[in-house]
Amino acid sequence: DDDVSDDDDTGDDDDVSDDDDTGDDDDTGDDDDTGDDDDSGGDDDDSAAPVSCVGDYTVDGIDTAGDLAQIVDCSSISGTLTIQETALTTLSPLASLTSVGGSLVVNNNTSMTSLGDFSGLLSVGGDLSIWGNAALADLDGFSSLVSVGGQVTIQVNTVLSDVLGLSSLASIGAQLSIQLNPGLGNLDGLASLSSVGGNLYIRFNDFLTDVDGLVSLTTVAGDLYIRDNEALCQDSVDAFLGACTSCGSAVEVSGNDGACPGDSGGGD
Repeated sequence: DDDVSDDDDTGDDDDVSDDDDTGDDDDTGDDDDTGDDDDSGGDDDDSAAPVSCVGDYTVDGIDTAGDLAQIVDCSSISGTLTIQETALTTLSPLASLTSVGGSLVVNNNTSMTSLGDFSGLLSVGGDLSIWGNAALADLDGFSSLVSVGGQVTIQVNTVLSDVLGLSSLASIGAQLSIQLNPGLGNLDGLASLSSVGGNLYIRFNDFLTDVDGLVSLTTVAGDLYIRDNEALCQDSVDAFLGACTSCGSAVEVSGNDGACPGDSGGGD
């Protein structure tokens, strides 16, 4: 065991070409060196540099895969990102995105059940529009989103049941519109929202039972409309209005006819 060809000499386990030398698992070209899984050269442990993508981008149903390939490595997009009329079921390739300078539009994607992983997205400079996504059940992909500079529109999403994915959203620069979402039961995901820079519309959400999730909303710069939500408890609306210190230059509240806890009837 101590001579040539044995375990301690050249050709054996401790020398050149064996497991401890050049060409083996501990040296150049093996699993611990450049080009392998632990080093630079595009292996499994090296991350791509953040990419700032300039301009507007559209992902649609014509060349969806090609459109996504253009933005998959983007850490920021300076313009507007529009995702519309695709057959996508999720948007999971966009986990690297941290900011959109323009608007983010997710409209009319009839097969989309999940927004996927937007967990790195912190801000949208323009509008956020989530409209007409018939199969979308939640907004869970936006868990890190803190601010939207423009308006937020959540409308005509047939099976959307909650907005818990917006739990970090603190400010909206323009109006907030939550309308015509027949499966939406509450607004609990908006508990961090403190200010809306324009009008507030909460209308025609047939299954909405309370607005208790607006507990932190103290400023609505524009008008306020909470109307025609047939399952909405009016007591919940009244509690919100009583706590909102600067809420709406005009307030219109009507047609919220849901039963309140402890009551047998509906609201006014």
